[in-house]
Amino acid sequence: MTTTKPATHMRDESDATNGWWRVALLACLMLLLYASTLKGLWDIWWSRDTYAHGVLVPFISLYLAWRRWRAVQSVPPRPAISLGLLGMTVSLAMLMIGEAGGIIALSGLSLIGMLASVTTLLFGPSYLRAYAFPIAYLIIMVPVLDLLIKPLQGPAQVITATMAVTFLQAVGIPTFREGIYIHLPNVIAEVAPGCSGLNFLISILALGIPLASVALSSMWSRLILVATGVIIAIVANWVRVALIGVHNYVWGGGLYGPFHLFQAMAVDWVGFVGLIAGTWVLSALEARRSAPGLRVALTRLEAAPLRWHDGLRRSWTLATILLLVGVLFLLTLDRGPIEPAHDLSLIPTSIGEWTALPTSNERPLLTLDEADHTLIRTYRDPQGHRIDVYIGYLSAQRQGRELVNFDARFDRLHQLAEERSESVGPISFAHNRGVWTTQEGNRPMVYWYEIGGRSYAGRYIAKWATIKQTLERRGSHGAFILLAAPAVKQENQQSPEWVRTFAKALLPFIRQSLS
Repeated sequence: MTTTKPATHMRDESDATNGWWRVALLACLMLLLYASTLKGLWDIWWSRDTYAHGVLVPFISLYLAWRRWRAVQSVPPRPAISLGLLGMTVSLAMLMIGEAGGIIALSGLSLIGMLASVTTLLFGPSYLRAYAFPIAYLIIMVPVLDLLIKPLQGPAQVITATMAVTFLQAVGIPTFREGIYIHLPNVIAEVAPGCSGLNFLISILALGIPLASVALSSMWSRLILVATGVIIAIVANWVRVALIGVHNYVWGGGLYGPFHLFQAMAVDWVGFVGLIAGTWVLSALEARRSAPGLRVALTRLEAAPLRWHDGLRRSWTLATILLLVGVLFLLTLDRGPIEPAHDLSLIPTSIGEWTALPTSNERPLLTLDEADHTLIRTYRDPQGHRIDVYIGYLSAQRQGRELVNFDARFDRLHQLAEERSESVGPISFAHNRGVWTTQEGNRPMVYWYEIGGRSYAGRYIAKWATIKQTLERRGSHGAFILLAAPAVKQENQQSPEWVRTFAKALLPFIRQSLS
């Protein structure tokens, strides 16, 4: 005897099969569109301890989404075409700006926005609400929380130093605190930003939030669990810094290398143990509060095959077209490396009264780590004034190879200077003037960014100039120029006039070499 399947059932299976192929194609297009972003995130996960948890975040998000899969299958999809297309367009714009400027945080947020927008476009707001938490959880893998943590670093360093000194005094070690410095009899220890404890909180949140969501049912229990993990990690970091102080007092010196890294990782592990223990206690309390003998009957929802009706097919077609446009635009965005018009070494060794010395023993105050072309030279005038010149040129930018940086080194550079603008013949010369403080003294300096034949002083306007230049397909090249005079033992020393005069004399030759 043979049996035949009803025509309706066969059509449902065919629709489901075609549906999976459509979803797979969209996933491939998104992977192609965000390949550069994913590589940039991967590099951050493996190079920065603060975001080492990022490797696990996508898998945890997939697990959280899988837990909601059966529940949403009973909800018929209702595509929201206008809202979905708007979200995809905004996400694509964020991606293009992020790629053009090497802003991995913006590109990462674009990925999250694109996932939410595609879900809305295909299946509607009901599905977005169901998957809102797994999608929003992905933000923990993107380096955006640094912006929230950075203003808190200073106060957190002071609190950590205070608590460490309290611990050391309690065990009988003579010490006192001065700002973020811990004064011991034989050494002065600094509580660096990395030791403030705030960096560890991201990892604790990355594990605590999904653990609370999966293991606990009460919102108060979830908040208590996450707060407990955070408090345990903060206290563990206080103890860690105090133990480093004990080591310095007893044996002298500091802890560096793998052992110091292990101590930093230990804070995370203590926090993780606290989360697991807290989960066990809170889940037991929740079970005890439940009525004894009460048995909850769970109704298993039958999974209805996804029917790809005309509206859903139209939404899928629009999503596919928009992703293809994004991929094609991204492929044409990068012009590749653009070399300078002339070798930087051809910049004259004699500029007015200034003559380049045969060799230079001074190290530049600051350099571009990934510069493709570099010029380091020292000039001297008949009066004996000296200026150290550094030019770092990037032929193409990408994540990790940006002309305009916002790391701690460049933060300090811009904090010590003020922006100025003046005319050099028919052109405007925007630059920064300031003094770099070192152990040897104060070094007057002038610096600026050279992008597209123009000079820029401010970081934000310079960053936007690189983005605009890239979006206009004129390349992502540019240069960072820094001039510094020798250190002088004077306080509140301003950049002398002869440094600015030399900078204005050097500018035309830089333009000739780079343009």
